[in-house]
Parts: sequence; C-alpha cells; structure tokens
Amino acid sequence: MKTLITPEFKEKASIISPSSLKLLVRIIDFFETSSKEDVVEESELFRVLPISDIYVSLAGDTQIYFTFGTDDEGEYVLLMDIAETQKAPIQREYFAQKNPASNQSLNPTFNHSINPVFNNSINPVFNHSINPTFNHSINPVFNHSINPVFNNSINPVFNHSINPVFNHSINPVFNHSINPVFNRGFGGPYLYSKQLQKEGYLVNANEKINIIYDMKNKHMGFSVIHGEKIQLVFDNKSKWIGYLVSTEQDPILRFDTKGKWVGMIV
Repeated sequence: MKTLITPEFKEKASIISPSSLKLLVRIIDFFETSSKEDVVEESELFRVLPISDIYVSLAGDTQIYFTFGTDDEGEYVLLMDIAETQKAPIQREYFAQKNPASNQSLNPTFNHSINPVFNNSINPVFNHSINPTFNHSINPVFNHSINPVFNNSINPVFNHSINPVFNHSINPVFNHSINPVFNRGFGGPYLYSKQLQKEGYLVNANEKINIIYDMKNKHMGFSVIHGEKIQLVFDNKSKWIGYLVSTEQDPILRFDTKGKWVGMIV
C-alpha cells in the first residue's frame, strides 16, 4: 500500500528518539509491502488496536495512529499521529505543535486580530456578550447548568469519568502518552502566560470537559465548554477562577473572573 503522512505526523516524527525512528522506518516498510488485511492482523513487528476507523500500532515505547483510504491509485494508509513513551523524564524544552514563540500568527504581539487590546470583539470589557458579569448565561453563579457545584455531571467528585484520580486514561501520571515529560510527541495544547511562558497543558476528558495540569503534571482544575466561544475554568475544588474566549482561530484567550487578560491556550 501507498503510505501518506499528515504534517503533524511529519513534525512529531522529526523529534522522536533514534530507536523509535528506526522502528518507524521498519513499520512504514511493512505498510508499503502489505495489504490492509495484513496490517490489521497481529504481526511480530507491532500490535494493532482499532479505535473506530482509526488504528493504533503498539511497538515498544512507540504508538502510531493511522487510518486507511482509497484514491485513484488504490488503497493507502494515512499516518496521523505518533507518540513515544519514555522510561525516564526528558530534560528539555517541551515540544509544542503550535508554538506562539516561533509562529507570529499565534503571537498576539504581532497578530492584532487575536489581541484583545486591539480587537474589541474578543475583549470582554467592550464585548459584553462574552463577559460573564453582564451575560448571565455564561456565568456559573447564575447558570447552574455550567456550575459543577449544582451540576453533578460536570463535577469530578460525582462524575469519576472526568476525575483523574479514578480515570487513569486522563491522568498523565499513569498515561504517559498525554504526559509531555515522557512523551516527546505531545504537542499541547499548552497554557501560556501573556509573556508566552508555558504554565500548563490541557487533556480532553470528553466533549464538555478539559482537564488542566501544570508543567509538573499537578492537577490544577478543569474547564467546562459552553457553546462555541466560551469555556468556564474551575480549580480542582470546583471554584470558578476564570474563563476562556475563542478567537475563532488559534489561540484561545484566558481571562480571570474580572475580565483581566492573563494569557492564552494553543
């Protein structure tokens, strides 16, 4: 089969360890000399697990996510993502798939369309529709459906599927594929200060909840998605501490409960 790769896969593959790179070359060679049926069957090279229409190959410390498709030339395999679990922490600058320090389009200093100082539509001081003080539908004090104190489905104390103490798949201490300390290919999203310093990262729990960790993998809290533009941020005791505003592109802006711009997520 023909092998295709996504830009994200190519970027992450460039930073994996030599041993994982050597294994990747062998796996790609296997893909290109095999049929779909051969790939999804057990092999000596790797183990394959299906996840809906996406598959993951498990070989040593390397996980490759891929899917199949067809075009005018026939069947192909598309390599989508790669992760590498390290046996020991890596002392390095963490890889960011979208890095505002090197990409000016993601940097509010250079791109004024994502800077609330210049773009009033994403500034809650001027746009009251995205300001919980004025718009009570996005204020957890008034809208109990987005308040974990009143809505048990978004409260980690009651809903263990969004609680990293009980759900180890969203806990980087147990799941090293979502831990930037161990996984070279983990690319974010990261929380940044206004000075573009990494302060933490997000792990998606479900369609409504993102779990927030600091850069030492400490559980800091979670965000509740409300509509297309707003996420409410709570600490790990379910206290409301801020909110996130979509710029309708990358990044997402971070504000405290009083509407002060404190950083972004990308």
